Amino acid sequence: MGAKEKGTSVDNGPMPEPSNRVRCYFPGRRFPAFSVTGRGCALGCAHCEGKLLSGMRPVTSPDSLLAAAERLASIGGTGFLLSGGCDEEGRVPLAGFVEAVAAARGRWGLKVNLHPGLLGPKEAADLIRSGADCYSVDLHRSARVIREVLHLKAAPSAYRQTLEALESAGAESIVPHITVGLDTDGEDAFRSVELASEFDIAGLVVLVFTPLKGTTMGAMSPPANDLVLRVLEQAQSRIDRPVSLGCMRPRGNSTLEISAIKSGIRDIAMPSKEAVEWAESHELTVERLERCCAVHL
Repeated sequence: MGAKEKGTSVDNGPMPEPSNRVRCYFPGRRFPAFSVTGRGCALGCAHCEGKLLSGMRPVTSPDSLLAAAERLASIGGTGFLLSGGCDEEGRVPLAGFVEAVAAARGRWGLKVNLHPGLLGPKEAADLIRSGADCYSVDLHRSARVIREVLHLKAAPSAYRQTLEALESAGAESIVPHITVGLDTDGEDAFRSVELASEFDIAGLVVLVFTPLKGTTMGAMSPPANDLVLRVLEQAQSRIDRPVSLGCMRPRGNSTLEISAIKSGIRDIAMPSKEAVEWAESHELTVERLERCCAVHL
């Protein structure tokens, strides 16, 4: 990947004419999410507190990952997301799984999306040896969100450094993930879009804060559709790669999904029946893909 000039947000001009094809992603059993920490996470982020890990399959050793990958291949699986809880420095402990990931790709041709958390140059170089197809990187730029929601002591610059480390290590497909609604004004998301626009990324995934019962932020409301759409529109105007409406968002909000399609979004994870029917009724070709929206090819 060729880096854009650091520190300078690049305006790519007006948004290109949207394609007449909408790619709808349904990971399901053929592209599952694996957690290398099971349900464990040292951070206990206020919006999650480890609850999102409960929907992932635990693979807490390289051998268990290979066994899970072999089972996946036997049922016609296409790949997997490898993630997990973070340590106190915001890193997902993937280092011990590098060889297993490479083996899973080599033996069964599975696509692999790695979600590493924060990285330094050495960690990034080690991960590249896995040959993973995609690196999903969460971005945050608000010091308050990083401190009060994520419970991290890291500075906002740590997220730039993670992108730089992956790019310098030779990662060919970096897909930043941005969450709208962890603050009230959207500053964290808007500034994260600006950061992503400074790099030659493969795509951008926009997620939406989803209140989870029993968490510190469980009684809060998700962000208004208007805020999410403004972030999506900013992303499309600044980034000339696919911008996706990701799977982490409140379910049943077909109004948001349809509005996103109207705005030009052509990649949506797990869309509602209503959104798919709307797209088809407006002469858009709907393509159903059984994988993560971060894995475009």
